[in-house]
This record gives sequence, structure tokens and C-alpha cells, in this order.
Amino acid sequence: MNANQVSNRPGSRSVLSRYPLVWDFDQVMNHFFGEGTPGSRMVSERSASDGWVPAWEVVESDREFRVILDLPGFSSDDVSVELKQDLLTITGQRHETKVEEKNHVHVRERKFGKFQRVLAFREPVENQNVSAELSNGVLTVIVPKAQEAQAKKIDIRTA
Repeated sequence: MNANQVSNRPGSRSVLSRYPLVWDFDQVMNHFFGEGTPGSRMVSERSASDGWVPAWEVVESDREFRVILDLPGFSSDDVSVELKQDLLTITGQRHETKVEEKNHVHVRERKFGKFQRVLAFREPVENQNVSAELSNGVLTVIVPKAQEAQAKKIDIRTA
């Protein structure tokens, strides 16, 4: 993992301590309510009993945040992306496959139901130029940083 990626995996360093500019809402709630460390996914794993939670990663560059979710089998009608101020909310639903009465299901490991992932940015982001693309089962949301949050090169004068 390079220095611009955020890990949401159990056992990884805390997003809060390692990446102060972005935090995962699930991790903060877990920490606040004493359900594991900030690096755990206890809220996500527990909600998987009702449905499921897709894996994601958040990558930061100088100009933007890139949020990537694995959503195999989804169409754009199945997913909703909303950015309100600094809070990105991605929701969706995977519908259960219909099985005719005369057929028998022997194994069912696929997860179905609604999901919601929430990410709060701890620096200003630009709400107008957010883009989202769903391609080959991967949703990519690009959230540009606000101008005041972008790094600026400062020229040094010599005497």
C-alpha cells in the first residue's frame, strides 16, 4: 500500500491517525461505541447479516479523492451516490435471484439486500464536479478537492 491509500482492513493502522484528511464513518462509530479498534470493520460485518457491504478503497492525490467499490452485477439503476457538503453516501441494493418452485437451491453464499457506505472528508471538497462511473462491476467516484485544500507550490526568491 502506498502512502496515498486508506486501508479499511482489520488489523491495519487507524485511518484517523494515519490519514487525518479522510475518515471512514464505520470506523469512527466502531471506536466511539467501543466495538473494536478504529481500524476494524465491525459495523460493516455486523450489517452483512441483513444484507452485505461491498469492499472499497479510498485513494487520495493532490487534486482529488478517488473512491472505488466492487459492485459486480450492478447496473447504474441499482446504485445511488450523493455528496452533501463533506459527506459522501453510496447506497445500493442487490436483489435476490428468483428460483422456480420446482427447482432446489443447494448452496446460497451470495449476499443480497441493501447496503450503505458513508465517507466523511476532513478537508474541503468540491461538490459541483463530482463524477461517478460504473464499469465492469467497479464503481469509481471522483471527488475533487476544493481549491483552498489543494497543495500550492511556492517559489523561493533569492537575495
